[in-house]
Formats: sequence, C-alpha cells, structure tokens
Amino acid sequence: EPCVESVLDGFNVCIFAYGQTGSGKTFTMEGSSREEGLAGINPRALRRLFEMIAERKQLAAMGGRGGGESGGWEYAVSLSYLEIYNENLRDLLGDVPAARAGGAAAAPKKGKERASLDIRSTGEQVQVLGLSSLQVSSADEVEEALRRGGGRRSVAATKCNASSSRSHSICVVTVTGRQADTGATTHGKLHLVDLAGSERVKKSDVSGQGMLEAQAINKSLSALGNVMAKLQEKAKHVPFRD
Repeated sequence: EPCVESVLDGFNVCIFAYGQTGSGKTFTMEGSSREEGLAGINPRALRRLFEMIAERKQLAAMGGRGGGESGGWEYAVSLSYLEIYNENLRDLLGDVPAARAGGAAAAPKKGKERASLDIRSTGEQVQVLGLSSLQVSSADEVEEALRRGGGRRSVAATKCNASSSRSHSICVVTVTGRQADTGATTHGKLHLVDLAGSERVKKSDVSGQGMLEAQAINKSLSALGNVMAKLQEKAKHVPFRD
C-alpha cells in the first residue's frame, strides 16, 4: 500500500516477480480471476490505486488535508502494456481501443505481426517510441485491458511448465495529478513486471524457436542480475544498456 500511495505522490515504483520457470511468478502477479481471495499483486495494487484516488477526492470534498489546503487534486491515469520477446519490444495494446465508460475494450486483432518498438534514453528518462497509452478511469477498465492484452503474450508449453511465459511483460500505469487552485502537479509511474523464468534447456527440453527463447530469457535475466548487483554495490558504472 505505501508503494501505491507513493505513485500518487509523484514517485516511480516497480514491483516484479523473479525466479525459475514454473515457480509461480505469473500467478503471483496476476492471480486468479475466478476467486477473489486468489487475486494477484496486479489487481490488488490497481484496485487500491483507484480506491486511494477516490478517498483523496472525498477528503477534498470534506476539507481534509488529503485534498490539500485550498482545493482537491485531480488525477488522470493511463495504461501501457508491453512484452520483451527475444530482445524485441512488442506493444500488447496496440490494437486495443480505449475502454468506454461502462463497457469493455474491444478484442485485439489477430493474425497481424507486431512490429518491434524502439527504446530511447534521454538523461534519466527512458521512452518506448510508439507505445500505446490508454486513458482509464477504473480498476475494472485496467484489468479488462490487461486481460485482453495478456492474450497476446508469447506463451508455450515445456516439460517444466505447461504454460511457460516466453517473454517479460511490463504493465506501466502512469498517474498525473494536478492541484486545481495552486497548479502544482505530480507525475508518478507504477511498473508491474512479470519476468519470464530462467530455465535449463536439458530440463525444459526445448529446441528450435524454444531454444532461442530460452537463450534470450537467460541472457536478459543475467543482465538484470548484474544491474541489481552493481546498484547494491553503488558502483560508478551500472550496465543498464546490457
């Protein structure tokens, strides 16, 4: 909950699941839609985010400090969803129009190859060029878009996992706040990341395209591990570009 509140206050937050293939990372992040008690981190965090926005609006209407001394905050929330597959960035919401009030987003088109997106780094800002952004106003709209976008994610069966994620998925929720009377603004992002699992090809028994996927997954996880280690060491050079 403090992490979600930090996003409303203008900070960037990242929550990710890391581990071997078949260890339950996707279930941890997404959970089960059939049983409320089995909801994952994604739906719980998103629901709490919109609950906090509603609570702040209510406090503002009552004159509480959560809405500011001279008026309430207004928040705009947008969603992007992408996957990193074989070192290519793919937009999972590219063909999904914004959800309409009281309705669900349309299903993505099938049979259309998704182009790889380019990434640009300028100073401390990292931008994925051409990435779709949907305006959303409720957790239900976000969950519906993620469900449909998730249907486009690269998944395959291996001996280790009947439904193995073959890509890293990244859900980016951007929250922009504005204080009406003072003009003060905040800009925070919540990144919800489901990493593909590391695997030993002798155990997963993959070949051909599956072998290439495993190699790309293991290489990227190794690079991530190096970055985390360097950050912990407070090293002068952190190999983000790897």
